[in-house]
Amino acid sequence: MTRTRLFVWGTWLALTTGAWWYVAVHASQIPFGDDWNDVPQITGALPVTLEWLWLAEYGWREFLPKLGFIGAARMTGGDLAVLRY
Repeated sequence: MTRTRLFVWGTWLALTTGAWWYVAVHASQIPFGDDWNDVPQITGALPVTLEWLWLAEYGWREFLPKLGFIGAARMTGGDLAVLRY
């Protein structure tokens, strides 16, 4: 059982490390797609309001994802490369 756990955790660690490396090397700082819709709130040009959080985009209301995205953007200083993946 110990070798099995070691294999599983080792595989998980290797894949997680690989994913972080891929993002660090290949992610872009330039917004694309619907990231542009959130740039004014990320930069602070427009306030984050309940109206904006509840705004339907492309037929979806993304209250919690927008809130999480803005929170993560503020914690990383607006680093879109970190937020995208």
